Amino acid sequence: MSVELTNKTSVIPDKDEQDLKSKADELSRSDLQTRNALKEIAPLLTKVQQHELITPALSHILSLSGTVEGVATLLSVPEVLAALVILTQKKTDKLSKDACSALVNVAASSDGADCLLATDIAAQCLKLSGEETDVLAVLLDATADPQFELRAVAGMAFNNLTAGRDGAERVARHLLGDRDALRRLVEAFTSDPGGVGAIFARVLANLAQVPDMRR
Repeated sequence: MSVELTNKTSVIPDKDEQDLKSKADELSRSDLQTRNALKEIAPLLTKVQQHELITPALSHILSLSGTVEGVATLLSVPEVLAALVILTQKKTDKLSKDACSALVNVAASSDGADCLLATDIAAQCLKLSGEETDVLAVLLDATADPQFELRAVAGMAFNNLTAGRDGAERVARHLLGDRDALRRLVEAFTSDPGGVGAIFARVLANLAQVPDMRR
């Protein structure tokens, strides 16, 4: 009896998929406070291709980012923050929106904004994906995304990152060093001034705290 070869994908999950599901279950049972589970989940979020397996873990992380204690936990695991940046960059509908929403929550605190703007997040992205991904570049790219929801969430992340003077100065330095980036941010405002552009109006107002941005 011969074995018929087919092009069907195997239904047996690989080790990464099994590990991600297992660690997501651990997060659920431990009220999202297990740093070790978060550290192990971070690389899996960027390696596993099955969205339905990533969604539960990402939902837990998004919930975690909604509390002060949860943000403190996430800040202690920069690998997870880097994974959120990478997932935002992938622009995969709800996954990217949820990942970016978690970044919005983290950036709402001054410590969170400082952490996201630090160079070690780019280094963590390099470890996870092989590319040194800059959070500001990812958010700027998302501002031009045709998906309204991702554009709006990216704008909220920018708003939180620039709300404080230190954050505004760091973002301003980035924009002043890349005039194309500044142009894209202004376009995000002018393209829809009555809708999502209102979010970017607040971002530009925050940046106006920096004298060089007013020249």
